[in-house]
Amino acid sequence: MGGVLHEHATKAGVEATDVIHAVECTVQGLYLAMLLVGYDSNLLARPLIVSSESVWERWLPHAYVVPEQIVDLVSEVCAFVEFWNRAFVAWGMKKAAKELPKRRSKINSSLGGLVGVGAALAIAEREAE
Repeated sequence: MGGVLHEHATKAGVEATDVIHAVECTVQGLYLAMLLVGYDSNLLARPLIVSSESVWERWLPHAYVVPEQIVDLVSEVCAFVEFWNRAFVAWGMKKAAKELPKRRSKINSSLGGLVGVGAALAIAEREAE
């Protein structure tokens, strides 16, 4: 997302830390949404994996390849498109706000890839059934 927004953010004078914070909020929100709705009824009942190395190894290969039905599920709970639209407008990034809803725009694609990251983490940090 940072690479796609670099030019827009530079023109608008937006600090990198603001974009980083918005990315973190998106991932955290989608992680929490996954815990709330889960893709199965017993996600929260599964034991947590406490080794950060194990979670990392499980999460990294799957962070951007979450099944579409899971992305759709958590997307219905989180208003992440509205969140980013409001951020773009607040930051003075009007062109980015216009590109956001366009399915084939780089911004939309980048946000689409980001959506599954939090959901994938919620799955990766729990033991498989």
